[in-house]
Amino acid sequence: MPSLAVCFMSALPLAAVVILAACATPAPPTMPQPPPPPELDVDRICSIIVDVADASARGGLVARRHALELQGQDDRHAAFGLMLAEATPEERFAAFHRDLQRSPTSVVGPLGECIVYGSWNKMGAQTTKSCDAAAARLGSAAVLVEIARSSSALLHDGDAARAIAIADAALARAPGCAALHVAKAQAIAAQGNVESARDGWRAASQAVPTCFRCLVEAAAAEERVDTGPGGRAAAVPLWEEALKLAPEHPDTLRRFAAATAGVDDSRTRKAYAAAVNAGAKDYPTLLAAAKLSARLAETPAAIDEAIMFARRASEAAKGAPEPRRIVVELTSKIGALDAVIVAANALLELVADDAVAHIALARVAVERGPLASAVIHYGIADRAMAATPGDPALMASLRVERQSLLARLLVDESKLPSGTAAAVAAATQKNLQVLWRERIKTQEANKGGDLAIVVETDSDGHVATTVITADSVGDQMVSAAAVAWLSRATIKGGARRYTLDFALR
Repeated sequence: MPSLAVCFMSALPLAAVVILAACATPAPPTMPQPPPPPELDVDRICSIIVDVADASARGGLVARRHALELQGQDDRHAAFGLMLAEATPEERFAAFHRDLQRSPTSVVGPLGECIVYGSWNKMGAQTTKSCDAAAARLGSAAVLVEIARSSSALLHDGDAARAIAIADAALARAPGCAALHVAKAQAIAAQGNVESARDGWRAASQAVPTCFRCLVEAAAAEERVDTGPGGRAAAVPLWEEALKLAPEHPDTLRRFAAATAGVDDSRTRKAYAAAVNAGAKDYPTLLAAAKLSARLAETPAAIDEAIMFARRASEAAKGAPEPRRIVVELTSKIGALDAVIVAANALLELVADDAVAHIALARVAVERGPLASAVIHYGIADRAMAATPGDPALMASLRVERQSLLARLLVDESKLPSGTAAAVAAATQKNLQVLWRERIKTQEANKGGDLAIVVETDSDGHVATTVITADSVGDQMVSAAAVAWLSRATIKGGARRYTLDFALR
């Protein structure tokens, strides 16, 4: 029996049959088309996010922007980084918003807004809506919004556990995403466990070897570990790796120097020098550089460098005596007497009885004169160190130098004059006459003269100040001896001012 189709066609005109036959031919099957490739590469955007954050941490956003600009406006990845590298969240958001208006079909603007909101502390409410809209456009690259969602969970909600869970789930889809590794480490660190923070940042630095912040945070966390193999020594390699990424970063150089202190002083000094030269201006770093450099300085160039560090430290903390004290010690070490005088007087502006300054000025006076000035400065230093003992070596040196000078002046402190002003003057006259005769014998003095000294006493009668007001003797040994005898004399009568005259013939 013929088919229904055949019977039906036999009753139709030929043209109709041809048409029906054509209609009955099955159409070729439609092959499914692959989705268009995503506009953005996930791993590249992840790396750009970390690179921009690192540039900000190093103070290098301007240089990073310049590098991105060189890649050209047609590179949408570079354009994303360029907008993300704006200085403030407001500027970043505005840049991405303008991009969305210019390119309404592009995913760059929506993703940028999502990322900016996720790390902007006052935009928690906007993050979810913005990231949902971005995810709807991103297709297979939608995992990128999880960077912002993890950051938002931590920053806006204070939920570190959820931030970690979001990052972990996203990393299962995009294991190479540098920004997700950093977001996870940041959330782990926020939980407050030092060991976990250290391990989290170490893991991030291993996953993202170019992450400067990961290394810095890992090193800082390592230093906070109080037990086990951690601490400063374990942090040193991490600081070194960070410096490979940012060789001139002042704070990292400073932290590296502090970590190596006491282990390799030469290496530490170089690190401090590099930190200062790179722009470190904080007082602790400058002082540490000055102290260590001063201790290690042997060559004139090294001493000059240590003086420079100390002067910069003094500028950073104008009320701190320690850097000025270092300058006094170093200028004394190289025998720059004029510089010693300037440095010592600058120190005395802060600490009037500073032993280091007075000893330095006494030594200059011994070298140049007048010896009376040396007597005064040694005396002040001696009393200051008796009241507040300092460096034992300096104390011993002070006593040897002072006693040597007093011996030259024939001053015996066990026989210091005391009594009425007239009695003190008479005893001093007698002592000076002995010295004068000795100097006549050795032909070091050849004429006589008069000497007038004004002394002021405190309430107990102890001589507090001595000032030579007239001296026709012209012999600095005699004038110095007079000051030495009187400066520790005791005059009955309480706090008063006396003028004592001496005649040497």
